[in-house]
Amino acid sequence: RSVESARMSTSFTIERCLGRGGCGEVYLATRRGGGGLDRRVAVKMLREDLPNPEGAVARLQDEGRLLAMLDHPAIVQVIELTRLRGRIALVTEYVDGVDVARFSSPGFLLPPRVVAELMAEVAGALHTAAGTPSPETGKPLQLIHRDVKPENVRISRHGEVKLLDFGIARSEE
Repeated sequence: RSVESARMSTSFTIERCLGRGGCGEVYLATRRGGGGLDRRVAVKMLREDLPNPEGAVARLQDEGRLLAMLDHPAIVQVIELTRLRGRIALVTEYVDGVDVARFSSPGFLLPPRVVAELMAEVAGALHTAAGTPSPETGKPLQLIHRDVKPENVRISRHGEVKLLDFGIARSEE
């Protein structure tokens, strides 16, 4: 049985910049979906002044496609690829919490057991990224994140661990 949906517009209200990297910025935004369904999201937008914009667009599209293939509670979930203000944007779930980097200085260190549990979650996410089958070949993606660092691991206010930023991840598949 198929289900048809009415075309409902989606809009975004950018609230604030969450961070900047070499190729773009990540913003906290509210995604206003059809039927009054609002959701806080993270929006990664490429900078307008990139020297090789075509390559950056391709990498952001690849990041979105890869995230869409991965299903693990510790991997940030992709919502959509879209254009905002004439720029390509990757929309993901917003993880309300703190980066693990916050706990890497004296006086703010996490107990060893918490660190072990956190690393187990990240290891599970990386295992899923490596073992998820490619939709085209069925072979494991063998996806390598290549940027695992405290700033790319977030702990939500509910205690969930999320691995972020697959922007330079690689897979031969």
